[in-house]
Amino acid sequence: MKDARILLYVLVILIVVGLIGLGGNQLLGYSPVLEFLEIWGFRLALVGSLIVLVAHSSLFKSWTAFLVVPGLLVGLGGVLFKIMHWPLANQMILIAAGLIPIGYTIRFALKRPINRNDVLKWLFVVTYCPLALGILLHWGDFFLQWAFVSRILLLVTAIDFLLTRGYLQAQPLAKGEAL
Repeated sequence: MKDARILLYVLVILIVVGLIGLGGNQLLGYSPVLEFLEIWGFRLALVGSLIVLVAHSSLFKSWTAFLVVPGLLVGLGGVLFKIMHWPLANQMILIAAGLIPIGYTIRFALKRPINRNDVLKWLFVVTYCPLALGILLHWGDFFLQWAFVSRILLLVTAIDFLLTRGYLQAQPLAKGEAL
């Protein structure tokens, strides 16, 4: 319980750091320090939130994993190909950006009961895949300007997950124990 609360605090601090960098760059003009805060604050919060959600996911117990998992693997390979400037990188990323939302949408449609956290996770997946695709394939500034939408959805999803699982309920401290 205490570990989940600490993780939530770290995620919130990273998002705040990213927002400070983003706001500072928008208001004060470009600064390498503010850009560093923006990029790494959001990236670390994104990775932490994904770890929380994947660690407690039932995705791999579902038959729809045959669409989502290959999409994740092809997407990871595509990103690595893109970094190395190898051929077929863009095609791999396009395939992944199609398989992941389709597989996750099928999984979402067949899941019963559907709770608020499931809806938030589905919204994250269907907003993040096109945005990531646009950013990775350099399709213009529109995708960079709206990337914060999926990041905020992911943070809200992680916080909602921790709240609904009871990880953030107030626990009485033992005598002499510190938070």
